[in-house]
Amino acid sequence: MNAAVPVIEIASGQKRGLTNLVWRILKKTWWITASIVLTYVVLLNLWVASGSSQWKLEIDREGTQVYSMKVPGDSTVKFKGVTQYDYSYSQMLSAFIDAESFTKDCGKLAAGCVEYRFIQPFDPVRKTNTQYWRTELFPPFLNREVIVRGSIVQDPVTKGILLENTAVPSLLPPNDCCVRITQLHNTWKYTPLANGKVEVEYIQNFAGGGFLPDFLMSFAGEGVFQLMHADIPKLLDNDKYRSAKLDFILEYRTDKSAS
Repeated sequence: MNAAVPVIEIASGQKRGLTNLVWRILKKTWWITASIVLTYVVLLNLWVASGSSQWKLEIDREGTQVYSMKVPGDSTVKFKGVTQYDYSYSQMLSAFIDAESFTKDCGKLAAGCVEYRFIQPFDPVRKTNTQYWRTELFPPFLNREVIVRGSIVQDPVTKGILLENTAVPSLLPPNDCCVRITQLHNTWKYTPLANGKVEVEYIQNFAGGGFLPDFLMSFAGEGVFQLMHADIPKLLDNDKYRSAKLDFILEYRTDKSAS
């Protein structure tokens, strides 16, 4: 019986040592986690406070320029792409109106897009439509969805056109599949030029929402260049759009009524 006493004491000591070890690990983990969170909050505040409110040239290549702008107090980065096209208005806007334009492979025009459909088809009187986009993100971020109302306005004097896409998040009930984007206001501005072409200015302005860090959008400039320089022209060269004619649009050149 006496020989069993030291065994109990050793077991108790081991238990206390294990408890202390676990406590030290938890304590270090807590401090590391707290430090990471504090660092993230500090960096996030610095990021939000940064910016010049001025457009900064990021890319100037092959006739297409891409600018970025960060406004102090706003966590998002806006991008502006500028280029020139030699297409008719009807050709450029038909893809926006066509419900099948991106349905089969919307990922060609929006990175990660897996679903695109019309909620409300284009109304030629009001010149509006409503679209649904769903995109897949890399782990650990949840997928995103956005409901967008598009509208076309043309100046009858200058013949310039403004196409606006604005988020309307409350139009459909919440969906457990995704984080719904609530902040989006992208614009396409078309301005006729003296050389017979049209200047196209695209402004990308949206926030990914959820826990997706907005500063990740600061690397989106190359995507804007790819969209305007390659993806859009490839789409518009489709025979269906090349021969399009929209009666409610004033063409900027009479010989551009049908390319």
